[in-house]
Amino acid sequence: MRKKYLIGLAITLTVVCIILIFLNNPRIVIYMNWKVYLPKPQERNVIYRFQYREGADLEIWQYAEKDIKKITNKEIFKNIGEQNKEFIQQKLKEYYEVLNDTNKQLFNDNVNILSLLEESNYFAYINKENDTKTWLLLIINTKTNELYYFSNVY
Repeated sequence: MRKKYLIGLAITLTVVCIILIFLNNPRIVIYMNWKVYLPKPQERNVIYRFQYREGADLEIWQYAEKDIKKITNKEIFKNIGEQNKEFIQQKLKEYYEVLNDTNKQLFNDNVNILSLLEESNYFAYINKENDTKTWLLLIINTKTNELYYFSNVY
C-alpha cells in the first residue's frame, strides 16, 4: 500500500514539474495565449519578467537569418512603415510608463527605439479582445536577426 502511494506521489510530482517547466517557456505561453508559433531562438536574453505572469516582460531573442525569414513570412507580421510607426511608438510609450525605475533603466540599456522603427523591420501586435491593457508586441530587427518580445499583461 505504501509503495503504491509513493509511486503515485512521484508520478504526480513529475507531472507538476513538467507542467511548470512547460508553462514557464515564453514560446509556449505566446502560442497558448496569442496563437502565434515562433521557432526556438538560438539565444534568449531575458531583460526582465514580471512575477506571476502579470505585468511587463521584455526579452530579446536571437535567431538565424533563415528563421527570421520564416517568422516575417507569417501573415501576422507587418512591415514597419510611416503608416504604423506612430502606433508602435505609442504602444512602447504605454509599455514604458508602467515600468518601475529599475526596469526603465534596463529598457533604456537594451532597447534602441529608433533602430526598432526602421522600415526594414517587422512587427506584430495582438491584444485581448475588449482589453486594451493586455497585449503582445513583437518587433523583428532584420539587421541583427533579433526578435524583441514586449508583453503587457494586466
